[in-house]
Amino acid sequence: MSIREELTRQAERSLRLGRVDEAIAQYQELAHLAPVDWGLVKQFADLLERAGQRESAARQFARWADHLFVEGFHSKAAALYKKVLKLESAASTACQAASASRSPRASASSASRRKRARRSATDSGAGATGA
Repeated sequence: MSIREELTRQAERSLRLGRVDEAIAQYQELAHLAPVDWGLVKQFADLLERAGQRESAARQFARWADHLFVEGFHSKAAALYKKVLKLESAASTACQAASASRSPRASASSASRRKRARRSATDSGAGATGA
């Protein structure tokens, strides 16, 4: 059995046992062994997203989207880029919410910034899908 097959087996076993951190470490090692195995990249990104590691998941989804774009699968790439933006904005919103909870004044200004950001993302998202 190859190293890659063994790592895949271990990662799947770790997931079944609920050892998400172990599985992430194993998938990370697999990603280094096979950086262009896009099925593996997708599984890794999905796992990172489920584990709440949104920024890391966004990076993996962006790698996959870049590949699809270069290969000419523009609509699939666009869908993944949209997911990346959603993950990044969710991570940003969580950080803003954490810092806003420290003061009532900051909370009000943070809420208005989030509203503007959502409005802006919605406006720019509609234009991006038409391309």
